[in-house]
Amino acid sequence: KSAPAPDGAAQAAMACFVAPPCGLDLSPAAALAERALAAREADAIPQFAAALTRLRTGKSREAARYFALARESAGTDMSLRAASSYYLAIAHHQSDDPPAAAAALDVARADFGNVSTVDDGDTGLPIEHWLICHASRREAEAILQPGPLSDNEPQ
Repeated sequence: KSAPAPDGAAQAAMACFVAPPCGLDLSPAAALAERALAAREADAIPQFAAALTRLRTGKSREAARYFALARESAGTDMSLRAASSYYLAIAHHQSDDPPAAAAALDVARADFGNVSTVDDGDTGLPIEHWLICHASRREAEAILQPGPLSDNEPQ
């Protein structure tokens, strides 16, 4: 039995941590994220997986550092950039830093304006980043700006 490649390990960890934990033992998924980060520390996907793992395990200050790195490393992957910014806002919120949370939310909304839409005829690749982007947006907006959320327009 072989271990998954770093990108596969990171993607698996991301899938496990997109939703807030519900009492399950997520240590195997956290180990996947750490393995991916150790193998490819400068890449956005392992950085994002490590950040999401830290966010979901109560290490919000560490999460914020890795989300900022992931956003910068994401390059032209606008979905991953926006998701990193939305989760960065949540991490700052959980760290009791309202000004940083508000600033990150503003950046996330600007990033989201550059994310492909279904109406564009193509959501861009990889599709899982687009899905995570929308999940992160809904979670961040619900936490930081409760109220109605348009499916198409940044708030």
